[in-house]
Amino acid sequence: MYPKIKDTTDFGLTLAHRKLPQQKRSQVTVQSILQATMELAETEGFLNLGTRRIAERAGISPGSLYQYFPTVEAILLTIYEKTASNVTEKFRSKMMNVMHAPMEVVGRETLTLLLKEYEANQLILHRMVIEKPQLMLAPGTASLERLFGAGVRLYFRQFHGLHERDIARVSFFLDIVVIGSLRNYLSDRPEQLSRKAFLDDLVKVTV
Repeated sequence: MYPKIKDTTDFGLTLAHRKLPQQKRSQVTVQSILQATMELAETEGFLNLGTRRIAERAGISPGSLYQYFPTVEAILLTIYEKTASNVTEKFRSKMMNVMHAPMEVVGRETLTLLLKEYEANQLILHRMVIEKPQLMLAPGTASLERLFGAGVRLYFRQFHGLHERDIARVSFFLDIVVIGSLRNYLSDRPEQLSRKAFLDDLVKVTV
């Protein structure tokens, strides 16, 4: 089952599913659409995607595709939210496991996980966001940044001396530092900065 996407007319996009897959055959069709979209995006980029090319790659008719997704943007948003939700669940689980550990341990464990997930899902979490930034502005979008911030706030709420305002401020800055650093690293990957050195520096800054 894929998450239901809220309808929006912002930017001239219609991001809602026409219907959700209930039967096994429908689920297979939706999965083939998502897979075809990612295969085309990997070789051609997100800006050149079209529903007819996606349907052809998936081995279905355009009409069959439109039964589930009215636009390319609806397909991409489904892919993004599914990936972001999976990464967030892993992040939340890791956070719960190290909740009471020293802050440096918490930082290293969670940031190592995030870097690994960003590298594994670079096409979706990095390239898609760069080439299709308007997707992140759609109402109701479960962006990874928003979900990451929720995990950070969960950690800081165990320190009862912190005011909610302080937690929100720290979460805001950590979001900028962590997510921004991960994206810059994936974009540039400076030769003089090894993966280990990058992670070490990011842990120090975060802590």
